[in-house]
Amino acid sequence: MPLTVARVEAELDQVYCPFSGKAIQDDDGEIAKLPSLLFVYYGNAGLYAYVSEQFLGFVKEANLECEDGLPADGPEEIAPKLDVKTAFLLEVDAGRNGVNAYGFVVPQ
Repeated sequence: MPLTVARVEAELDQVYCPFSGKAIQDDDGEIAKLPSLLFVYYGNAGLYAYVSEQFLGFVKEANLECEDGLPADGPEEIAPKLDVKTAFLLEVDAGRNGVNAYGFVVPQ
């Protein structure tokens, strides 16, 4: 079963973790190392800004390719190939700011 993908269109100043309610980034733009945050992907730049060890474990478990320690493909390509029932992908279409993706997993 592939990752569930939720898509929203909104020009948000901040994205919050659905499990903790905490902001994904602080005021300085640093990404929070939240237990339920798997990754942050900036679509306009085509790069992962944050990848957790847990997400890398899921990627390796699925035998997906990595380059320089990061997944070689973006979230849209990876989501259908991962079988993690407790995780989902949130895509935020921020209009002129592009589409960013956030991976979340139910905290243990």
